[in-house]
Amino acid sequence: MRLGVEHVTRYTYAKPARRVIQLLRLTPMSFAGQNVLEWRIDADCDVRLREARDGYGNITHMLYADGPLDRLTITVSGKVLTENRAGVVQGVAGDLPHQVFLRPTPLTEPDDAVEALASDLVAGGGTALERLHRLNALIHSRMNFDTSRTDSGTTAPEAWAAGHGVCQDFTHIFLAAARAADIPARYVSGHL
Repeated sequence: MRLGVEHVTRYTYAKPARRVIQLLRLTPMSFAGQNVLEWRIDADCDVRLREARDGYGNITHMLYADGPLDRLTITVSGKVLTENRAGVVQGVAGDLPHQVFLRPTPLTEPDDAVEALASDLVAGGGTALERLHRLNALIHSRMNFDTSRTDSGTTAPEAWAAGHGVCQDFTHIFLAAARAADIPARYVSGHL
């Protein structure tokens, strides 16, 4: 599928900002199943961009603007060719061992209920990919999407127990259960 993406971020400063520095993670990577055909980052004022990679292999840009600025608009746009790979991401740049993606974080530390979810997942058998698809379907069927009941500090166990949340909560539950089932999993965000 060929995707056209345009993403706009607008900042308005109450008082003119000087020496604005931001780390941008707005550029997708090419890998098996995703080919970035064209991509650009534009700003509505004089900025400098320096491209790099973070520790996970993601493309980053440091944005520098001397200012003073009372507003800043950053627009990213491009075309990406994708193919359905059943949710499997392969061929991504980065040299971290898979054990990194088995470690819990403060938001994905499992409790007894999430550990039970992982145990049920393993007991259900099948390949790792089949188990992960079942986990995704189970989370989708059990959780209600509700933007008013969680925030960025809600943990996977809290969201699972409450039965509601937003995309990040669903993802944290998925990560916590997959990792507890000894399947490496990482947080990936983007456009679908």
